[in-house]
Amino acid sequence: MLNINQAVENLTGYIEARVEVIKLDIKDQSTRVGVVIIVWFLVGFFGLMALVFLSIAAALLLGVWLDNLAIGFVLIGGVYVGIAALLLASKNKLVKLVEEQVFLQLPDALPAKTPPSETTT
Repeated sequence: MLNINQAVENLTGYIEARVEVIKLDIKDQSTRVGVVIIVWFLVGFFGLMALVFLSIAAALLLGVWLDNLAIGFVLIGGVYVGIAALLLASKNKLVKLVEEQVFLQLPDALPAKTPPSETTT
């Protein structure tokens, strides 16, 4: 009877320890994914800000060269409309490319899975 109680206690302790390890693993993975999301957000934000300011500068430069500021902004706007049309035309290829890149980046953000140690009896 003592061996059964000891075995049950050992099994209960093992299960509790395993649950704690899984909780810590999930916390670690979610933290890493959160950091990756924040980094990509910051890169995207500052990249977008740079694009906006460079676009305004290009529009002003074109406007000065053409002696009409409005035409410079219309030309830059036309460039963006053309880019949007190209992206819309190749939407399916673009979605596949982005999905592939996300799945390639995701394993870098997550810790490598290590198989549980096998015990032989």
